[in-house]
Amino acid sequence: MASKAATQREKVRYPRCPSCGASNPSGAAACAGCGKPFHDTLVSASSRPQPLAAPTGPAAPPPSRSGPRPRPLGPKQPAQGAPTTGGVAVEIKASLTEVRPDGAAGETRELHGEVFIGRENCQINYPEDAQLSPLHASVAIREGRIFLKDYGSRNGTFLRQRRDTELAPGDVFLLGRDLFRFMTQPLDARPNRASGVGARFLKRTPKPQRGPMTARLEHIELDGRVTGEFALEKPEITIGRTRGDLTFNDDPYMSAAHARVVAQPARFVLQDLNSRNGVYRRIRDEVELKDGDEFFVGEHVFRVQIKTQQN
Repeated sequence: MASKAATQREKVRYPRCPSCGASNPSGAAACAGCGKPFHDTLVSASSRPQPLAAPTGPAAPPPSRSGPRPRPLGPKQPAQGAPTTGGVAVEIKASLTEVRPDGAAGETRELHGEVFIGRENCQINYPEDAQLSPLHASVAIREGRIFLKDYGSRNGTFLRQRRDTELAPGDVFLLGRDLFRFMTQPLDARPNRASGVGARFLKRTPKPQRGPMTARLEHIELDGRVTGEFALEKPEITIGRTRGDLTFNDDPYMSAAHARVVAQPARFVLQDLNSRNGVYRRIRDEVELKDGDEFFVGEHVFRVQIKTQQN
């Protein structure tokens, strides 16, 4: 152990000459044995130049403990179902006003959610109206729109027509106090003519209006019973109290020339001839209401008012 330590000290204190092997004191400039200089061969390890460290950029910030920064949010979205105009939420406010027989405005009710109309246990309740079903219809605000729904009532829910409208087979409409149903049938089918007071019939064979079908109007009662049939033979059929192809002198609520059914290519259209009391069409299940629409159930007429307000 002592000799090993001595040898280690010799390596440090007495370096050997690389040319002749002679030991020389540390720091000697030349070998004492051969005289060769040590400058190029015995350079202290501590005096050798150290490699330069790779250049580094600015210190990176410490990692965030909360993870990546969230992306900026877009504009606040309106509540689900609220209509929008150019990205702006629109609030819907609606009300129902009862229209009296003389045309004056009656009671007005604000609409919230779904409002039921009928004869029993409804928000709008008329127990004395025998024409109403217990639960007859409803008006509802849904997804920023107003809907009128018939709940399978016995006598139907009728919406006033505000523009010319195409007729579909089975459509029922009211002119004054008279109900009509639009029907089509194959040309080879025999008409089912019903008898009844005031019924009038067209004796000639119906002419086709489109394809293999012909069309007719049925004069019906509230219960659907047919009291008369009228073939739509002409391009236009006018209905009124005193003027037209079909007249009903005993109906004081019908205008002189009230409405017209027009045959157009591939369809029939019902027109209101600026009548005093309007043309009302029976709805099928549910329809959307617009501001100013009028409808009747039983013996009661209502007008809807819709206002929009931007939030």
